[in-house]
Amino acid sequence: RALEDEAFSWFRRIERPGLPWQVFKAQFIAKYDSTTVRANLRKRLYGRPQFPDEDAYGFIMEKWALYQQLAPTTTATERSVNILELLRPATRAIMRGRSYSSLEALVEIVGQVEGDLREDRSRNAPRAAPVDQRPREERRPPPPTTRAYYNCGGEHFVRNCPQQQRR
Repeated sequence: RALEDEAFSWFRRIERPGLPWQVFKAQFIAKYDSTTVRANLRKRLYGRPQFPDEDAYGFIMEKWALYQQLAPTTTATERSVNILELLRPATRAIMRGRSYSSLEALVEIVGQVEGDLREDRSRNAPRAAPVDQRPREERRPPPPTTRAYYNCGGEHFVRNCPQQQRR
């Protein structure tokens, strides 16, 4: 049993007695290795940049795995150059101009840069507003003042208007 997880459950749905190998192979390729599937994977590999809240380590590992699947003959240096172009702009600016010959070197240095940038952002983050130390009674807003009622010009609320009560 070589199929696992989602592929195995897919196989269980199409399996029937006497299923010819050629039919299974054609359906399997259409499902997991079609030109559409490969095009979507290439789009993820070359087109999707690092999201603002995405961890650099996870991003690099995902791209490296896609290279293993789609372009296994690509050198580590070529992979690194392409991956660096898809990193966040702040990270990319610091990483640019160097050559990385292995996944380990790339991951280590990007991790350090991201840590430094995170630390810098936390230093520049706005501080919480100071807590008001006055007693609670002093912090209450002043009571609403009465305003001149437009109907009669008196200093009272509508419910207390003597002209309204006469009607």
